[in-house]
Amino acid sequence: MKILKLLFITLFLAFSSCESNAKKERKLEEVEKEMAHTRIERMEKDIGATLNDIQEAWNTNNKTLFRKVTNEDLTRFTNGKKEISTRAEYLNMMNSFHEGFSNVNVEITGETQFADHKSYSSFIFSGDNTGDFMGNPPTQRSVSIIGFSIWSYNEDGIAIQEEVYYDNHELLNQLGYVTSFPE
Repeated sequence: MKILKLLFITLFLAFSSCESNAKKERKLEEVEKEMAHTRIERMEKDIGATLNDIQEAWNTNNKTLFRKVTNEDLTRFTNGKKEISTRAEYLNMMNSFHEGFSNVNVEITGETQFADHKSYSSFIFSGDNTGDFMGNPPTQRSVSIIGFSIWSYNEDGIAIQEEVYYDNHELLNQLGYVTSFPE
């Protein structure tokens, strides 16, 4: 009888220990999921703030703000082609838009999406061509170009790359340039 009681107690402790371990494992999984969710939310918040600062820097030609939120090795792809390899080159490009257009405005439209250290957003670039742009004299025309931008960020939420897509032909048309078919 003593052996039976001892066996029963041993089995009871073994089963309750297994159940306790399973509960601990489930709790640990829940905590890990919550921590991962919190990290994702924090990263999205940081990336969102950086994207807002980039938009503000574009609209005001604020180079100091732009430097604060971008990496020195910032790259830019325009319509799939790599055009910029450093932040200095990017700032020169941004400056050429501000020299060529007054009232520069970059408006993020729709809801920005975030995934894997990237932001995905639609935008409208608008301005009045009152200065030289891309070696051409001002046309005094207004432009409003729809585009799509994918920004990539490092672990600190600093922008490291932009991929931008827009209709360059539409930009030229709105500036008053006519393209012709080759003969």
